[in-house]
Amino acid sequence: MVLCALVLSYVKDLAPIYREFNRILRPDGRAVISIGHPWEEFKFSKNENYFETEKLSVQWQGFGEPYVDVPFYRKSLTDVLRPLCRNGFQIEDFVEPRPVAEGKAVDPRTFEHLSRNPSFLSLRAVKTKDVQNGDA
Repeated sequence: MVLCALVLSYVKDLAPIYREFNRILRPDGRAVISIGHPWEEFKFSKNENYFETEKLSVQWQGFGEPYVDVPFYRKSLTDVLRPLCRNGFQIEDFVEPRPVAEGKAVDPRTFEHLSRNPSFLSLRAVKTKDVQNGDA
C-alpha cells in the first residue's frame, strides 16, 4: 500500500508520481491519497480558468507567527484523477470529507464552512496493470 497524505498539491505533474506508485506496488496493491479539493484551491486563484494548472501561494497562519508562505499547484479534478487512471489504477472509492460533530464546539465558523464546502478529497485506488511509461 502507498499512503500519500496531502502532498500532491505541491507537485506540478502527477503522472510520474503515479507511475512510481505503480512501479513499487504489487498487483492489486492500493494507493490511498488525500489532496486539497480542487474546488477549494480554485478559490485562491485570480485566474478565471478552473482548468489551467497554476502555481499559487497561501499563507499558513495556524501555527502563529512567523507566518509561512506555502506555494502549491492548483489543478482541476481531471488533472488530479486522469493521470492516476492512465497509469495503471482504478479508483475504488472516494470521499469529500466533512468535519466531525465535535468540531462545531471547537471552531463553529470553520465547522459551518467545511460542512458546506469541500476542502479535501480522499480516495483509494487499486493497481490494475503494470505500466512502463504510462500516459500524461
